[in-house]
Amino acid sequence: MWIEEEMQKRFGSKRSAKEEILARYASFIYMGNGQYGFATAAEYYFGRSLATFTADDADKAALLAGIAKSPRDYAPNAKDSSRESLRRRNQTLALMAANGFISRDRC
Repeated sequence: MWIEEEMQKRFGSKRSAKEEILARYASFIYMGNGQYGFATAAEYYFGRSLATFTADDADKAALLAGIAKSPRDYAPNAKDSSRESLRRRNQTLALMAANGFISRDRC
């Protein structure tokens, strides 16, 4: 709450503060295999810039989102985790579809 209040003072609105907090979090979160941040992880795991992802890459985005929960368990190169990372990816895709972010046929 304190960080949000301080960021709100700096950025002028609660929404801007929340967006800045999320952007910073997304840049510094550990993503497994020595990678930090979603953009770096996209390059490492898929050899592509996160900015190039489209709706057709929902599976890749879901895999990255799943890694954030537990990099040790869900990072693709983690020991014995290929099944777990795919299960988590599929769970994330199902949630994205249930909430209307992607169509059901992308699951």
